[in-house]
Amino acid sequence: YENEFYYDSILDFDQHFEKLYKNLEAEGILDNTVIILASDHTQKWTNGRTLLMMLFPEGQYAQTIIPNVQNLDIAPTILDYLDIHQPSWMAGDSLLNGMPETRPIFTAKIPKSIKDKITGKVTYPKSKAPFYQFGRMSVILCDTWYELDTTEMVMTQGKIKDHAGDCQSASGNMEEALQLLSGHFKDYGYDPSSLAQTVFDQE
Repeated sequence: YENEFYYDSILDFDQHFEKLYKNLEAEGILDNTVIILASDHTQKWTNGRTLLMMLFPEGQYAQTIIPNVQNLDIAPTILDYLDIHQPSWMAGDSLLNGMPETRPIFTAKIPKSIKDKITGKVTYPKSKAPFYQFGRMSVILCDTWYELDTTEMVMTQGKIKDHAGDCQSASGNMEEALQLLSGHFKDYGYDPSSLAQTVFDQE
């Protein structure tokens, strides 16, 4: 939460990563190694961009993918590179040949916490049906995120900072986002019927 420490940790990581890269190179195994650099969430867990870089031997498949991707794409990409069939149960898509512009990206979060002002203790609401630990679910359509608080049944939206794509009319709307989230819950065995009570916060 302190930017100075945050930037210092980035510099520290960068130096360790450089050391790893040079060691692979010195040992002659760099061109027999796939390097993947990723992050599981943004600073302060916002609905924003996260890092995902892949380096394949001899610079194969070098490209910049503008459409949204997700960490679930990492395993299918590795399988594709190794020419191994992706199992039907595995989510995600290979990134070796780019991505479609309009693919929705789903993210999940635990419920919002409550921090005691005196003790500093952080507590969370108890999990309950029908969504249990999934206190907040988001769907990202191009440069716009839509987040549903499943405890309060309120949906909000916002723009992804520094999004690189040209979205035009591909960012959807709250109704479309709610329908996508409902379908996503249903696909994974949850009852989405209570989502009909959702209130759209347009502010």
